[in-house]
Amino acid sequence: MLGIAHAIRGEKVSTSSTNLGIFFFKGAIPYLEQAIRIKPDLAEAHLALGEIFGNDKINDGIGAIRHTIIAKKLFERQNKTEGLAIANTNLQVFSKKFFSFHLLGITKVQIPEPS
Repeated sequence: MLGIAHAIRGEKVSTSSTNLGIFFFKGAIPYLEQAIRIKPDLAEAHLALGEIFGNDKINDGIGAIRHTIIAKKLFERQNKTEGLAIANTNLQVFSKKFFSFHLLGITKVQIPEPS
């Protein structure tokens, strides 16, 4: 939850004229990564991490697509339609934004087993 709170705060203060958004986005990453280490099948953490990596301030195409695909597959497995819809939308945006990474076969990423 702390990682998601940092991400939300980063979105609220993120403007083209300030680096404060970068501070909050980068601050969210370790919290979300720790949540994933503790519970690898936590789809919401993967989704949030994908959104952070895909943000123009961070701009990590591989991370954005990878974590969004994992979130999508986990949401499918868990029958969470709202999360699945968000992941599908994000994946469409990231596939256009980071076209070359999508073509590299990153979509074949393995998802974690239930914890």
